[in-house]
Amino acid sequence: MNIDTDVFDNFLIDDYRIYLKIQWLTQETIIFYIKYITRFIRYSNINNIDCFTKHLRIKISYNKLFDRKLKNSTLDKFRKSLIKYYSFLTENEITDKNYWRQLSKIKLSKTLPSSLSENDIEIINQYILKGYKIDFFRYRSYMVFNIILNTWIRRNELIHIKKENITPQYVKVVNWKGQKDRIVYISKSFSRELSEYIDIQNKNSEYVFCSSSWTQLRNDSINRIFKSIQNWSWIKVHPHLVRHTYASLCVKRWVNIYTLQQQMWHTDLKTTSIYLYMNSKESWEEIQKLSI
Repeated sequence: MNIDTDVFDNFLIDDYRIYLKIQWLTQETIIFYIKYITRFIRYSNINNIDCFTKHLRIKISYNKLFDRKLKNSTLDKFRKSLIKYYSFLTENEITDKNYWRQLSKIKLSKTLPSSLSENDIEIINQYILKGYKIDFFRYRSYMVFNIILNTWIRRNELIHIKKENITPQYVKVVNWKGQKDRIVYISKSFSRELSEYIDIQNKNSEYVFCSSSWTQLRNDSINRIFKSIQNWSWIKVHPHLVRHTYASLCVKRWVNIYTLQQQMWHTDLKTTSIYLYMNSKESWEEIQKLSI
């Protein structure tokens, strides 16, 4: 992520990154907070960190964001980044109090998450297997797509999976948020596919997914894989959409909601329950078959 040198120096961005890191936040979360606070600094035309002690000025700058016709979700990201940055300033005694903890939440639209259909999945897998000329890249892309589809793991978790984290029953995601490991159970059929992939494809790296030079994959490599899949199949697809698809398919197959909550590592069942509404038509059709 490119940050202007003056912003980096004048607003203690390097110290802020360390502050975020020692909270055991993921790299993606750290990038998120830095990205939005630096954007806020640019939008506000402030030139040094002392400006953040002038709370009225910052509040005015924040209110002006609403004139930019930004999405509510984007405005809420600015809100969260300001709260976090002010926590950093307060703990380092640059400001006396984090006045922004009481910043009103932005009302977000409650749209249901999108997902791929089973036909979409079949088409995507066909295009992956036909699109690559080199076996290594073909099978890697196929398994990258399908491990997200079968486990709901995040992109940043995927690139850190090692062979030792794979068992016939589950994938172990190590050092997840807050240094917590978690277990994601997998089906027997996918377990066989994953085992065969590791045996055939990857003999020279400790990581399940690696580059052709046997080094660990990076997030931008995953992005390129999904961009290629989308270009070939003409189906809009990205890692987060595939994760939603996993949840949708679990509900469609009547997986217990509490099991799904555990698999998705949601602390609140309400977060998981949104997927119940994604398959309302299929649920209605299944209920019609019941004879009680």
